[in-house]
Amino acid sequence: MLDKSNLYVDTCLDNECVKKQADPAYKFYAIGKLSDGSDIILASYQFQGQTNMIFLSKDGKNTILKNYSKDFFNQSTNEFNSQLGINTTINQTTSYPELNLPNTISINGSNFLLNSTTSPGTSDIGSPVNDPNKNVTNYSKTKYGDMSKETRAGLGNTYQADRYYITGFDKRPYDYQPAPALGEYKAGQITFSDKSTNKDIFDNGFHGCSLGGSFYDIVLDPKATFSISATTNNGQSLYEMNNASTSEIYIQTLKAYNDQNFNNPTGKQVSMQDFLAQHSIFFYKNSLGQYSALYNTSYIAGGGCGKPVIYLYPTKTTKISVKIDANILTSIPKYNNGWNVIAQPNGTLTNSDNAIYRNLFWEGIGKSYPDINSGIIVKQANLKDTVVHNLKELGLNRQERTDFLEYWLPKLPKTPYVRLTWFGTNQVNKIAPLTISPNPDTVIRIFLDSEGLNQPIQIPTEKLTSIPRKGFTVVEWGGLIR
Repeated sequence: MLDKSNLYVDTCLDNECVKKQADPAYKFYAIGKLSDGSDIILASYQFQGQTNMIFLSKDGKNTILKNYSKDFFNQSTNEFNSQLGINTTINQTTSYPELNLPNTISINGSNFLLNSTTSPGTSDIGSPVNDPNKNVTNYSKTKYGDMSKETRAGLGNTYQADRYYITGFDKRPYDYQPAPALGEYKAGQITFSDKSTNKDIFDNGFHGCSLGGSFYDIVLDPKATFSISATTNNGQSLYEMNNASTSEIYIQTLKAYNDQNFNNPTGKQVSMQDFLAQHSIFFYKNSLGQYSALYNTSYIAGGGCGKPVIYLYPTKTTKISVKIDANILTSIPKYNNGWNVIAQPNGTLTNSDNAIYRNLFWEGIGKSYPDINSGIIVKQANLKDTVVHNLKELGLNRQERTDFLEYWLPKLPKTPYVRLTWFGTNQVNKIAPLTISPNPDTVIRIFLDSEGLNQPIQIPTEKLTSIPRKGFTVVEWGGLIR
């Protein structure tokens, strides 16, 4: 049992702990005690996006709790992604109710559901984020902690994007959404009023290069009226707006699609009439009585996972299978439910058609996109040198850096300042999980999210590190096309 009186003690075990640790990437915090005297320790990984591990410590022995440390386990092999220390073991099953947020919370008669498709955000322990551009309010108190609401206004004040979250025991935001929890609907899972079914994918969010996300668009326009026009395979009624052609949410969604869209590489302009004919936006009524948007993902402008490139370096000539859990739109060589290649130690790849490649290329739409909580602000004049330096810090070799710069440097913002945020392997695994057989010994995945700025902004500085290449090594780089 947990000693609740000590559960939220956010005190670093030693104020100088980072300097004294063999790996300065970690900070350690005592967040609670068990009744047997064991300390509950949160290890916060500070570099390339914070991730957390929970372990128990007693009498010089440490036990990692896998249920609260999943960022540190390989998604495909289930193996721990680090070296176990002396007197350290892994507990695969134990869970403590006091540390678990419920799947459903009722607030003033409205149900909110834990969003299991998004990962918890970054912990603010040790590195609080102060973003004056965020419109965050304290929505309600619960016995599990305060629920916050973050809002992003749409154009015309007729719609907005909302996000609800509770700050957990590890100081990370856990997303909730007003019921029902609508997510992705694949082909054939929506039936229209004429009895036909959908061919396109529908989803209630689109963020970064991923479907789904933390925010949900809701209609504010008091003049908007709706009619039922479809039903999902789980019985949820879907509505379409009666005055859609003059509604700001339709106008702005179509404008974004026509102006700058990863899904529309030809640039062909779509008329409002054709846009509406494709059921571009459905709405569903949530537990707060709001109409929330469910988008046809073929008609949403958004970033794509831009040219992720995968390099394979086995220790000897090896037949290798590579699969990516993402909606792949373009690939070289052609992605046929995966790639099967023969790889040489120097990275040369032979495909099934005997063609030779240096790497595997893909573009597409991934899954859960991380929040931006840190970064590097750089002047335009210093952009190239900074990116080169960052790539070295992240462990890319000369050829990999050259390939990255050749593709990305012309695409980076031309504004006076640029924000660079680098996602590491743990975060990229959530955007697009990667399965490789045989299992690699070392995996280095990096992903650049950049933003053009007219003036510098205040944001926690991102710290970059690399890991040594040992054995069969896989390297991947990519970025967000905005």
